[in-house]
Amino acid sequence: MAKKKIKSVGRLEVVKEEKSLEKEKKVKIEKVSHFKANFPWTKVNYIIIIIGIIDIIFGFWALSTPPLEGFISYILAPVLLVLGFLIIIPLGIIWNENIWKVFKQILTGKKEQL
Repeated sequence: MAKKKIKSVGRLEVVKEEKSLEKEKKVKIEKVSHFKANFPWTKVNYIIIIIGIIDIIFGFWALSTPPLEGFISYILAPVLLVLGFLIIIPLGIIWNENIWKVFKQILTGKKEQL
């Protein structure tokens, strides 16, 4: 089977392929191969990262408020910032479907095959 590349237009390639059949006839077939992007992140990853960004924005807002009794700017703001920067954003980066199985194994103590 011989393939001949005819032309390349952006991400699409038109390929001319010659196949020999049982009757020794050569049939010319044109195929269009499409570029398929395989992104590692899903919609869930983006939602978790957006939640982390919103949490960080609220953390900086709480940090900018004047300390009347000290709770919002001294306690709540650092907790929100640590949650956003060290837990929520990294969780959004490494999230995949197997994490549920790992959490289930940790909580129940049962071992399942991933």
